[in-house]
Amino acid sequence: MDRFNLAQLTKVMLATRLKEVPDLAEATRQVVFETLKTYLRNLPPGSPELREGVREVARGAVTALLILDQRLPRGTVHVLKGVDLAASSYELDPGEALTWALEGIADLKRFVPMDALLWISQEIEQEFMGTGQVFKACLAKVPEFERVPERKTT
Repeated sequence: MDRFNLAQLTKVMLATRLKEVPDLAEATRQVVFETLKTYLRNLPPGSPELREGVREVARGAVTALLILDQRLPRGTVHVLKGVDLAASSYELDPGEALTWALEGIADLKRFVPMDALLWISQEIEQEFMGTGQVFKACLAKVPEFERVPERKTT
């Protein structure tokens, strides 16, 4: 299968959708679910490409939320809800799919303020028991880089 940039595709689709529809929850869940649905239907069960695809879609969705200054912790919950819906629809292990999504989101830690990462962890834990700790473990696996400075708002 030819690889295409799922993260970029998801980012553009969600950014466009959020400009059209003000409902963060619905737009995020729908874009993540539809993107994964299209991707997953072409892969056989157990394919090694499943993990990377879920990671990329989650990373792309959260990137769109960052770019558009959306509520990151709440938006991340809706990314995970879209992943969970896709996993259920395509006979993926939901826990495994959520872990893959959290790995993709953790890859963005360089661009997200530390307090926002902690809020994300708390918010997702409220919706999906155990995911806060999994997210922290995923963050710990991402190499430390010089953090991008936080933007100053006036």
